[in-house]
Amino acid sequence: MAAAVANLNLAVANVALPTIGRTFDASQTELNLTAVGYNLGMAASVFYLGALGDRQGRKLLLLLAGSALSLPLSFLAAYAPNIEVLIVARIVGGVADGMCYPTTLALIAALWSGPSRTRSIALWSAIGAAFASLGPLLSGILLGSYWWGSVFPVTVPIAVVSFAMAWFCVPAHVNETTKPVDNLGGVFSVLLVGSLILGINFAVAPNAGAILVGLGVVFVVALAAFVIRQRRAANPLYSLAAIVVMVVEERPRPAGRGPAGDGRDCPAVGRPRGSCSSSCTARGARHAKRTKRSRMGSMRKGPVGLGALDRRKPSSARTACPDAARALGQLRAGRS
Repeated sequence: MAAAVANLNLAVANVALPTIGRTFDASQTELNLTAVGYNLGMAASVFYLGALGDRQGRKLLLLLAGSALSLPLSFLAAYAPNIEVLIVARIVGGVADGMCYPTTLALIAALWSGPSRTRSIALWSAIGAAFASLGPLLSGILLGSYWWGSVFPVTVPIAVVSFAMAWFCVPAHVNETTKPVDNLGGVFSVLLVGSLILGINFAVAPNAGAILVGLGVVFVVALAAFVIRQRRAANPLYSLAAIVVMVVEERPRPAGRGPAGDGRDCPAVGRPRGSCSSSCTARGARHAKRTKRSRMGSMRKGPVGLGALDRRKPSSARTACPDAARALGQLRAGRS
């Protein structure tokens, strides 16, 4: 329900934009900021606030997003005396729901696993999509009988219900981290995403070249500062090494070979060397000893071809671990 408040707030303002423009004699840029202000606040803060929720408590952020901020900001937007106040109310409202979005998903991941988690995420997505589709319909009905500000308090009943559900149903602490939050990196992420969204918004505005240049400079500086901070921070918000790992894993490689094609993957399960279990390694060591004894015996009896030696020991352990495969390779090299 808390995520439904965010989805509904994202949709209700668009239908009222023509009426808002006539009421405040707003420019196209001001109307664009009114429309995207909610997205701006949520997108810029969701990364940082999600990390804060994991550290400080997800229930606390849900209660703040559900009541302490969302309710008064809805009325502030509804009774805004000018377009500037309306824009600020929309942006801060987006920040409030930036507390809600990652927190609800983190709670789902912490409370459920397996098929239950899948069903929970599906229900979360379905409820959010349903309320988002209701937004334009409810806005049109309200604008037909009331003033333009009536579209914003429509989320108040849902926010009250979500607050009550969070208060009584959500545990205070569940699987939260004890590591400190990278606050400086969070500030850089807010500047990075915020400048990008504002730059896209002002790209179509007339006579906004100086603003675009300034936002571009902020974006580049914030991006560089964020990357440097994440590389040096003890507990980064996002591990840049994960990007490298994903790129390496996406590279095609022959079956049963490591990333460098060195044959160090376990042929039985395709796992990298070092990830085999201790039992697998022990089987490989025992097979190597048996192979050595067999070779010594065959040398006493006479030369035996490698093909016959391989056929004599069709053990599954020979192909179940890289140690066994390496032992056979050494035997072949010695015989050659």
